Amino acid sequence: MLFAAPASAGVVDGVRTVGDITVYLGAVPASIVRGHVADHPEARMHGGVPGPGSHAVHLVVAVFQTAGGRRVTDAAVVARISEDRGASWTIPLAPMTINGALTYGGYANLRGVNDYHIDIVVTRPQKTQEPYRARRANPLTARFTYSHD
Repeated sequence: MLFAAPASAGVVDGVRTVGDITVYLGAVPASIVRGHVADHPEARMHGGVPGPGSHAVHLVVAVFQTAGGRRVTDAAVVARISEDRGASWTIPLAPMTINGALTYGGYANLRGVNDYHIDIVVTRPQKTQEPYRARRANPLTARFTYSHD
């Protein structure tokens, strides 16, 4: 996985363990993704890269089972982003495979006016005694901070 950010901004401590999962969060400036060649997988993800002049970052999330370190590939993942001034929004993070590794990602517009709280909410199927009746377990939430210097 690629985690890159300019020296002036980024995710503060991009690893959290919550319950039985460990969540890794990276934020790649969209300007880096815009630099990929047209046939690169990231150039077409999530409806395409936001245009120049946006303050978009590509949120990239990897989820692992804490015990054993196995990658979680069956989750529904969303990012809930909030500003100190009260604005908040939710971005569904789509499964994406790069170099054979499944992660979850989506674009978020972080205007750089303040710090952001990013809650990564992971919901996995819950196993039941009746295999044909899978249902969603209670979600687990990992909180991160995206900081501007």
